[in-house]
Formats: sequence, structure tokens, C-alpha cells
Amino acid sequence: MSSTHATCLSGIFYTVALGDDCQKIAVAKQVATGTLRIINNILPDCSNLIAGAQVCIPQPCTTYLVQPNDTCWSIASANNIYASNIIAYNPSINPDCTNLLSGESVCLSPAGGVYTPTFIAGATVTQTGSYASATVSAPGPIPYGTTAQCGKYYQCNPGDNCQQISLNTSITLSLFEAINPNINAGCSNLMPGFYYCVFPTQDWNATASTSNGTMMTSVYVTAPAPTPTDTTSSCYAWHVVVSGDTCAKIETSYGITFAQFQDWNPSIDTACSKLLLSEAYCVSGPGSSSISSTAKATAKR
Repeated sequence: MSSTHATCLSGIFYTVALGDDCQKIAVAKQVATGTLRIINNILPDCSNLIAGAQVCIPQPCTTYLVQPNDTCWSIASANNIYASNIIAYNPSINPDCTNLLSGESVCLSPAGGVYTPTFIAGATVTQTGSYASATVSAPGPIPYGTTAQCGKYYQCNPGDNCQQISLNTSITLSLFEAINPNINAGCSNLMPGFYYCVFPTQDWNATASTSNGTMMTSVYVTAPAPTPTDTTSSCYAWHVVVSGDTCAKIETSYGITFAQFQDWNPSIDTACSKLLLSEAYCVSGPGSSSISSTAKATAKR
């Protein structure tokens, strides 16, 4: 363990008391145990934590105590967040989430809290221009639900808020939120690096009629490769698994939750240990619906 006063970005310090251990400090300060160890060069077993020494404390977060048999996906599903969020909020967790330690605290929110944007009173878009005449492919991952009927995408940057994006891209705030329905009521869940539609086609919300007369909001796409058993055939977009893929990577790429991914692909177990190479998994389906017997019968194998 070494003193890191010059590099303690939070500026928060704690003097270790007799009887302290890493987990006791993590609980008291509402921080991730692994992060506490990393930024203070503390050994994995916390054996070099010395009473009287000062340690740097990370910014606090919403914490969760890892239970036996927990995985990033089970924790994420129970707390309505992405598994990729857990990995992003906890630098001690590896990309495949195979090193979770029971009895330790992990962050379920960003250290220091969620950014709350400052809005410009009275600022609105007064001219929206025409709709796009043709669609383009998104140059990168898009949030779940964002319309594919889009002529222009905007890549979200850290610190962006909905009002800024709508003003800078000449789209009304209400339309921006409508074509990107993953955005919550307070616009506090924008995902940096993801692409949001800012110029839809006029028929972006058009519905198509199915053979039995019911309406759907998009046209289902045929799987481009064999699919695992029970995978839904009612799917708008597919991902063919390649070497190195994990559930967390796929969720991040398509802006979906583990619960959604598992709902459309029931063969995925809680630990996400059974992804099949070269098989197609649904990454965009109609809500979180259960799979009908017809869909099961028609799913490719």
C-alpha cells in the first residue's frame, strides 16, 4: 500500500482505524471494494492495510453486496440496469465479469452520482426543416428502440443533454424523445458513444399490417444464420456470435438489457455461459413479450 495524495482525484481521505478492513471501509463510505483497493495499491487480501495510514476514498455510489453465485447479469437484471454498466462502474471487474467476489461491494451507479444537466430557460427549436428522404445505417451502436427510419444520427458525448442535442441538430425535443424512446423522462440516461436519431423519415412511426390483420411497428427480419433453440422469430435485428463475444459486449453494442436479451433468446443461462459461435441471437424484439408457440416452432435451428 502506498500514499497517493497527489493523485487522489476525489480529494477524499480516510485514516485507517484499528480493526478496519477493506470491506468495512467500503461499506462505511459507500464505495466499491475493488476500486478502493486499486486506487490505494492494496493487496487483494487487504493484508497491507495499516492502521493510522491515510487512504484515498473514491466518490460514493449506490452499492450492492455481492452474494454467492451472483453474476453481473443476475445483478443487472435484479436492479434494472445493464451488465455493461456494472463493468463500467467497477474498474476491478474484468470485461467477462468472471472475477466477482462474494461478500464485496460493487457500484450500481456512477461514482459521484448521475450528471444532472442545466437547462436553458425558454430555449426551443423553432424550425425543424423537412424530414429525411432516405434512411442511412447507424455508424455505431444505437439505443434499444431508436427508430431505424432515420436519415441522420448523432453520436452522444459525455455531458450531453437532450435539450442541447435538439437545439444543435434542429429537431424538437418532443420528436427527439419520440424517435429515441429509450430516453427516460428526465433525460438522465443518455449513453455516450451511442448514436441517436436526429433526422427521421416522415414515416418513422408508420405501422405495417400482418397477415392476420393485427398491427406491428416494424417488419420482422429473417435470421441470417441458424438460431439457438426457442429463440424468437419475431425479431427486428440479429447478431451472429463471433469469437470473443460476451453478453455484456452484445448488450452494449445494441443498447439492450440482459433481461431483454434473455427474453428473446431463452437458451441463454443466467451466467451467459452458453453463447453459440456462428448462431444468430435476436437483439431487437417487440417489447418484453413471451415467445409464442408459433414463434418457437418457426425459429430456425
